[in-house]
Amino acid sequence: DKTLYVLARVTPGADIATVAASLKASISGIDALPTAAWQLAQEDYWMFGTGAGITVLIAAGLGMLVGVVVVAQTMYAATVDHLKEYGTLKAIGASNVQVGVAIVAQAIAWALPAHLVAGGLLWIAMQKIEGKGIHLSISPSTYGMLGIGTVVICVLASILSVWRVMRVEPADVFK
Repeated sequence: DKTLYVLARVTPGADIATVAASLKASISGIDALPTAAWQLAQEDYWMFGTGAGITVLIAAGLGMLVGVVVVAQTMYAATVDHLKEYGTLKAIGASNVQVGVAIVAQAIAWALPAHLVAGGLLWIAMQKIEGKGIHLSISPSTYGMLGIGTVVICVLASILSVWRVMRVEPADVFK
């Protein structure tokens, strides 16, 4: 009476949903689930049945907040150091939109190498902990989504710098 889970294999070509329904009907007190449904049930349990889900969400939110703040500070410092150059661009005819796009492009140019370095570190961590009772895996789609998230964070962080450059008067650089 201590068994929690039993993995059952079905013959090739068998309808898994039918087998699961048959097992559930023939053995009282059990829940027979195909792999995908079992995975969803486990995710639901760990995300909402325990405190792990909210903890992960809070940690992710704080990580994003810290990321935005650090990138914003770095970009703002770089922007302030080059205000005269941005003012010069505006003085020779560049619009606020063009200068803003240049700053956002710089944010993206910083985000992509950072994401690749993080991916390399993740791969090294995966190699080091493999076989020690912990299995760390990340799908290519998840890695891609994290890359998109990194770019979004850096673009959001660049907004303060864009706002600052838009306030620069071209005539001020010649004083």
